[in-house]
Amino acid sequence: MNTIKIVTVIMTVIFAACTPSRYDLSSPEGNIKATVYLKDSKIAYKLFLDDSLLINESPLGIRLKSPGFDFIAGLHITRSDRSSVSDTFVLTTGKRKKCIYQANQLTLQVRNSSGKTMELVFSASNDGIAFRYVLPNQETDTLAEEVSGFRLPHGTVAWAMSHRIDNEGYYLRRLTDTMKLAIYAMPMMCHTPSGQFVLIHEADVLYRYAACSLYRSDSSNTFSVVTRYPLDSHLFDNSRQNYTSLTDKEKDAIIAEPGLKTPWRVLLVGSTPKPIVESTLIEALSTPPAAGDYTWCEPGVTVFPWWGNNLANGDTNILKSYIDLAATMNWKFIEFDVSLIGSGDLAIEQWRSTPWIKRIVDYAASRNISVYGWDERRNLDTPEKRADIFGKYRDFGIKGIKIDFVNSMNQEAMIFREACLQDALKYKLLVSFHGDYPPRGERRTYPNIATQEGVKGAEYYLFAPDNDIPTPEHNCTLPYTRNVVGSMDYTPVAFSHPRRVTTYAHELAMSVVVESGWLCMCDKPEYYLGSPAKGFLEQLVSVWDETIFLDGYPGEFFCIARRAGNKWFVAGINAGPERTVSLKLDFLKEAVTGVKLYCDGEHARETCTVKEKTCSPDENLEVTMAQNGGFALVI
Repeated sequence: MNTIKIVTVIMTVIFAACTPSRYDLSSPEGNIKATVYLKDSKIAYKLFLDDSLLINESPLGIRLKSPGFDFIAGLHITRSDRSSVSDTFVLTTGKRKKCIYQANQLTLQVRNSSGKTMELVFSASNDGIAFRYVLPNQETDTLAEEVSGFRLPHGTVAWAMSHRIDNEGYYLRRLTDTMKLAIYAMPMMCHTPSGQFVLIHEADVLYRYAACSLYRSDSSNTFSVVTRYPLDSHLFDNSRQNYTSLTDKEKDAIIAEPGLKTPWRVLLVGSTPKPIVESTLIEALSTPPAAGDYTWCEPGVTVFPWWGNNLANGDTNILKSYIDLAATMNWKFIEFDVSLIGSGDLAIEQWRSTPWIKRIVDYAASRNISVYGWDERRNLDTPEKRADIFGKYRDFGIKGIKIDFVNSMNQEAMIFREACLQDALKYKLLVSFHGDYPPRGERRTYPNIATQEGVKGAEYYLFAPDNDIPTPEHNCTLPYTRNVVGSMDYTPVAFSHPRRVTTYAHELAMSVVVESGWLCMCDKPEYYLGSPAKGFLEQLVSVWDETIFLDGYPGEFFCIARRAGNKWFVAGINAGPERTVSLKLDFLKEAVTGVKLYCDGEHARETCTVKEKTCSPDENLEVTMAQNGGFALVI
């Protein structure tokens, strides 16, 4: 026995001596590099962009509750494998339809003191790196902890939202050194002292995990993954009874299925915001859809009667006026909240006995307008409830549903979301989640996702106090944070609301700035039909073939170009003092004359000025945006 022990020790020492303690992984273009290594029998990593340190020495590791599954300490690396990944896929919604993903991958076998081995997988593409753990548990287990962290350089500026269950907060500009103890939502956008940008998020969560957040765990400026949440409430919530009966009973533990694959921890990086804003890495890392026909998944621009009158869903004349608006403007959908018939904010049963619902849906169909409805999580939380409501939607001819008051990041809520998406596919229903979180790549796995909320949008004009309505700074931060990671149901273009401080052209530009499969135009018919920008609005689409970031900085301004077919939509918004931008249009194939520019003029808050421009790939487009202003044009 002693001889065996001696041989084992000798072999272990020899093996350890032959195994590297440091592993480098670079992106295909070579500008992004991750270094993974052992230190004091723990695994750590660093991240570099163009030789600038983006993430300093940061911890890696995970532990399940059952004995033997501690992969945090007492570790060594037994093997490494390298591969390349190439993938092309199509999205129903997003920054572009056709997406190309190329990456280099490093898989490390990590053995713990119990002799069990997990895989730590790193992937490096040209717009970021990602890592995940693959556990060897053969039986269902429970997560004890995950210690994945992101150590940012001191002096880093971040745009981060404090955690709240509906994710409808502000991504406030903060110095990371002062962000202590509170939980911050992902995504979090950062600007390092060396001038580089990094956005921290996650992908491919679904039923297998909870949606995670971040907290600054120590004075080293390390932000660690949060997997459990305290019971939470938020301000101005008059509808707590709609969801607390479910969320207060949720278990916050994460159940680890056999062979647990954790979500990808994702770092989008760039020397400017451009590669981050344009990235589809979150979707590329997510599970592909099951084989099937998804050609029916066609979202579009929609109208939103509830915003203008929260009793509109019970008035056939109002509903018809919005259907007529959508038809006149060449838009595709109306949000008819069938379960709000007779109520402004609560789902009730009156719609089940309302005889004219089918007539309204048929009227919409006669004008080539599709209908989607609205209901609550508590009415859809079992297969039987979903079969009942989804079946009635099919009988009415309704094409989609907005599911509200999810209001949870826990694994149970993730299971609910996925069950809804799977069942909705059976009934060919598009889906939007409200009271939701920022997306984690689900729209690749489920092409029937039209959009998701998880944003403080224009509905806050209706009920929030003056100090809690969307600001120009907020609008100019969302494209670098929340909207980077997926469709965002902001309900833009609120021309009529008296409390906004944006200009008319700023509101108009939001129709292009906001990426959302259901681009939900919130205002009343007369404000669009009588708009000086009606010619622009009639051309709006919500699905893009290509997106190009032109210029901007978080919280200050944002300029974007999006292509649909042979049309380029170019728009910009500004926060703060007047600003002139000079934008390259080198994506154009030739000069185009007579382009109408909708911009700020003399009465910038009440209307926009229309100018004619020549747009050329050889000359920059110069536009002056007023204070809190904007512009829009279509080429």
